[in-house]
Amino acid sequence: RRVLDALIARQTLGADAQVALLGVVADMDSSYEQRQVLVALAPKLGAGDAIGAAWSRAMAAVDSDYEKKSVIEAMAKRAPLATAEVQRLIKATREIDSDYERARALGSLVRHLGADASLVRDFAESAGGIDSDYEKSRVLSTLVRDAKLDKSGFEAVLRAVRNIDSDYEAKNLLTTLASRMPNDADLVAAYRNAARQLGDHERRAAERR
Repeated sequence: RRVLDALIARQTLGADAQVALLGVVADMDSSYEQRQVLVALAPKLGAGDAIGAAWSRAMAAVDSDYEKKSVIEAMAKRAPLATAEVQRLIKATREIDSDYERARALGSLVRHLGADASLVRDFAESAGGIDSDYEKSRVLSTLVRDAKLDKSGFEAVLRAVRNIDSDYEAKNLLTTLASRMPNDADLVAAYRNAARQLGDHERRAAERR
């Protein structure tokens, strides 16, 4: 692995060399070593379908949720990221089983979503796969506060509210939504419908917004 790190640090690797390097990473046995190389490569990773596919294969071979999250965070430090790169990173978050690590990986990507409705939907769908109501509510609240959501984006978050079993966490997400949501009749109706599913105390708190 140290040889690969030195190669990345000292050489400008072309697309074919990066694909070959990512193939070596995919065959490594240690998630830690895989993460070390992928993080070192992150600032220099090229674009293109071949590199993207090789990166995805390497990430799929990383068993540790923590190491996967660390690689995604390293990639998220790049700016700007192309839409295809953000899509690839969001897809990689779905391979993270740990609620905590997936939420943090997703949180690092919020600033790259821009106003792209498809990216927001993909993000919300990955967040919807988080089992922990706390982590799900927290990362979706970050999305609402920090991303540029259009109507479809707000609708995606409202759909995700239905999958939060905790009335308290659902209320927290709804009140964050209320502070950012436009006064659109369809959104208001969906918001009220979601609020009606809560217990009396949380429903009253959400409906006051």
